[in-house]
Amino acid sequence: MLIKLAIGLDAFSEYDIHCLSGSFPQEVKDMLSEGLLPKRRREKTLAFHMVRELLVENGISKIFPLIDHNKDGQPLLLNLPYHLSISHCKDGICVAIDEYPIGIDIERVRPFNESLLNRAFSLSERQAILSAQDSNSEFIRLWTRKEAFLKQQGLGIRGFDQLQSVPPLSANLLSIQKENLWISICSQQSLSESEINAFL
Repeated sequence: MLIKLAIGLDAFSEYDIHCLSGSFPQEVKDMLSEGLLPKRRREKTLAFHMVRELLVENGISKIFPLIDHNKDGQPLLLNLPYHLSISHCKDGICVAIDEYPIGIDIERVRPFNESLLNRAFSLSERQAILSAQDSNSEFIRLWTRKEAFLKQQGLGIRGFDQLQSVPPLSANLLSIQKENLWISICSQQSLSESEINAFL
């Protein structure tokens, strides 16, 4: 399993993004310039760059990764036999690559939406959130675990009805807090905090 994290996206200027994408194949450049707002283009460019760095730094491939998405919006590596998960929020981007299905999610701690709390969380999860010392942080921690699990399963969030029942206790999940961000990873393999922290 390989993971890469970038925090502080506002530090990347339009010029930085232009330089990063300079070595991208033309079809990737075209995709990144098609109607994307600057913020979204920055996120996608950084994600492509991070995936490429992971593959090259770990001796997996020097071929530029071709990334597409399944019908649920989950990223796919088209030209390499690896599974890919990408997540981004206002303050950070995470990418994960593995031989087995993997899911990763990153979210910034912020005030939670009470309507979402009632629709997406089970009774025991709602009680844990409301009784936590920092309810906003606990909400985000549990939310990232749900998203990471669904991504690992190859699913998107199709409806709030499934959210209350995931993730199962048997899922291999690990959640780590970095600054004001929660990152959750779900894998078929067992996960150790020291192993994941080595990447982050």
